[in-house]
Amino acid sequence: MTARHNLSLCGPRLPLSEVASADRLAHTARRYRELVPDRRRTVYPAELIAKRIERDASVWGVVVDYGISYSHACRIRAGWRPR
Repeated sequence: MTARHNLSLCGPRLPLSEVASADRLAHTARRYRELVPDRRRTVYPAELIAKRIERDASVWGVVVDYGISYSHACRIRAGWRPR
């Protein structure tokens, strides 16, 4: 049997139709769009990101500052580079 956390502390339970449908966005998606303006993403060199990860000894700085995903930052830290 799996233990479940207390759902009542997580906030209201919404049906899928209220979470996201057509142009309506969930409150988290709406908040994301407020924080991240609609513009083309800036492309940063992988070497720049790798140096920053090495300097910080953490991937979180580049995730927040450069807007890349945690998994992509981890791949760069592990040696991934574009061809």
